[in-house]
Amino acid sequence: MVVFDKITVKFGEKTVLDNFCADVSDNHITAVIGPSGSGKTTLMSVASGLIKPQGGKFICDKKISVMFQQPRLFPWLTALENVNIVASDNKTTIQLSKDMLLKVGINEFDKYPDQLSGGMKQRVAFARALVYDADLMLLDEPFSALDENIRDDMLKILTGINRQIIFVTHNRQELNIADKIIELK
Repeated sequence: MVVFDKITVKFGEKTVLDNFCADVSDNHITAVIGPSGSGKTTLMSVASGLIKPQGGKFICDKKISVMFQQPRLFPWLTALENVNIVASDNKTTIQLSKDMLLKVGINEFDKYPDQLSGGMKQRVAFARALVYDADLMLLDEPFSALDENIRDDMLKILTGINRQIIFVTHNRQELNIADKIIELK
């Protein structure tokens, strides 16, 4: 079950979400769209537990993986270590992390984040979200730093996994993979 039940979030006097309701339990992929400042990232922050709403609740019986707008990689860890940190520490998971990095087009396992381009960092963060054994993935503009061809490859990966996904996007082309679209105003 994945339900946003009368979510209200205020920052000072500004109400960002006001009694927001949505049931996305039966959808494989749900896209969240809307203009800047409409509450998309706030909604994802509520779902991930980073923000406690002033009203309502997020109801979820699933293990959650989160990918933020910024890659949030550990600068002292290599690309491989950044992905593998969410997995168990054994050779099987190291191979899984390598395989996932290759799947997202990263073969430079030993490079540190400051040695990677913005798009490469974003794909490392995506690989990390995929490696984490979760039932629900929350992705906040996961492909904004990617060129069109690489973005299309990442969208194919998303549609091919067996997990529930809620993702924020400004790119209307990405809506083609969604089973449900939530538009915030």
